[in-house]
Amino acid sequence: MLLSAYTVPHPPIILSEIGKGEEEKIAKTQVAYHKIAKEIAHLQPDTILFFSSHAPAYYDYISISSGKEAYGDFANFHASDVKFYEVYDTELALQIQEEAQKANLPAGLLGDHSAQLDHGTMVPLYFIEQELEDFQIVRIAVSDLDREIQYQFGQCIAHVLRESKKRVIVIASGDLSHKLKSDGPYGFSKEGPIFDQKILSIFKSNDFDALLRMDETIVEESAQCGFPTFLMLAGVLSRFSHQT
Repeated sequence: MLLSAYTVPHPPIILSEIGKGEEEKIAKTQVAYHKIAKEIAHLQPDTILFFSSHAPAYYDYISISSGKEAYGDFANFHASDVKFYEVYDTELALQIQEEAQKANLPAGLLGDHSAQLDHGTMVPLYFIEQELEDFQIVRIAVSDLDREIQYQFGQCIAHVLRESKKRVIVIASGDLSHKLKSDGPYGFSKEGPIFDQKILSIFKSNDFDALLRMDETIVEESAQCGFPTFLMLAGVLSRFSHQT
């Protein structure tokens, strides 16, 4: 059962333990995260499924994190005291793999077996776990497979969720363009703001199929990291009625 779905960014600086005041520059994003966390807690999910653009990934395979548990911290961002311990929903992960195999899609549990969580997963967890305890997770990485394959994989997940009695939230964790300012770490590209505007328009209109038609140059030159997670989420939502 799909309860709700969200797209979220994952800048580690949004954590006060990392930002040390810099997070105030993105205060609206913090407010939105707290709102989402409260909504999720109200829905009381059994499992939260994450599409993360920083989970261990492969060019030609969609990897579902395997194992029974995972852990992580923000030591790489000088905040080692912020720690996470999560339990994987192995039953749901296996069901997703089986459905992908039925569709002859290159996806499943055969990838990296590291139990180390990535910041694309931990940033949303940081806010969610302020409001909610006692849930499991499924973590799915991105790939460089054709858009249609990633979209179809999302549809496989939708089929599993429609048949499951588990209460599931889906979160696509991925940033928009990193090339919006000439003085930024990635510089400026005219495709950066174009990409962001198109994605926002798609989300507002619920026309998620438009992701399949986006100009490849805009996607590539924008230096984004969220597009594959949006594609998989679009596949999930294509099998459900939804509203923004």
